[in-house]
Amino acid sequence: MQINSLKLENFRNFDNKKFIFEKTNVIVGPNASGKTAIAEAIYLLSTAKPIRGDYDKDTINFDKEYCKIEGKINSKDETTKLEVIISKNKEEGNRSLKKLTVNGIPKLQKVFVGRLRSVLFTPENLNIFSQGPGERRKEIDNVLTQTDQNYRGYISDITKIIKNRNKVLEKINKEHKGLDELQYWDDNLIKTGGLLQESRQNYIHNIKDFFRQTGKTLDREVSEYLIEYKKSEVTKANLEKIRDREIATKMTLIGPTRDDFKVYLGGREIESFGSRGQQRTGILALKICELGFLETENKERPVLILDDILSELDEKHRGHVMNILHTQQTILTTTETSLAQKIPTSHYIEL
Repeated sequence: MQINSLKLENFRNFDNKKFIFEKTNVIVGPNASGKTAIAEAIYLLSTAKPIRGDYDKDTINFDKEYCKIEGKINSKDETTKLEVIISKNKEEGNRSLKKLTVNGIPKLQKVFVGRLRSVLFTPENLNIFSQGPGERRKEIDNVLTQTDQNYRGYISDITKIIKNRNKVLEKINKEHKGLDELQYWDDNLIKTGGLLQESRQNYIHNIKDFFRQTGKTLDREVSEYLIEYKKSEVTKANLEKIRDREIATKMTLIGPTRDDFKVYLGGREIESFGSRGQQRTGILALKICELGFLETENKERPVLILDDILSELDEKHRGHVMNILHTQQTILTTTETSLAQKIPTSHYIEL
């Protein structure tokens, strides 16, 4: 799989710009020159979601009314044009209008996502073990939404279920009525949440052995890197146990929005007992597993996007990243011209 070209209109700091890509691409430029915007635009074509800001409208150049991202991708010898248009909605504040098209034909998000499959590695990812569970759930979701349309549906449905269920909990808290409504949303939470969690559990199970092997390859001084899925199981019995607490807090306290995964070294959590270097080995192993999983599921290697990551790594970890640059199409951004020149057979883009 490869992205052949990218055209940006009013996206972030670009007014109108087109980029052509080859297999290994190095984008060089100073900070605030737009390197991350290019990486984000490519990833947005994969996931239909921005990686920075809380709202889609944040991607629009500040004095414009819309932005457009157009990418031409080659997958299994077929060329496809993907387009994302985000327009401001003056009547609804932070909300915006988003149009997704494939070869000019409008598509729902769950149909659009997955046409371009990619793995994104940013400096923020290096702190994933010390961040909250939400960031780790997002890491799993970003992979599974690119491979499974059903999963994309589960994510959309569970968001609506939790929102409506929380409204009923608030109603019970304030008005002391609505328990019959709550039962309906309990059933939906159990059903859809269970399907979503089963997909996450299967994913972690599928990469578990590869993660352990990759960790050993990257760090021979450590006996074993292990990854485990931590499911917040939602059953009728568990919901009954926390019923009063949920009504008091007006929040859904168990289920897929409380899931997590943990990485262990010698039986101890890497976030608490692993060194900074070991944590970076863990996240690098995870990214390599994501590449492998997407390749296995779709029979072709995804695009690897490395946004200013090499400058954040020590020589050892930088070397490991260099070793995988040419195993798929890679888009790498950096501020260091000297570093860029060390990458052989590359297509250079200067900003």
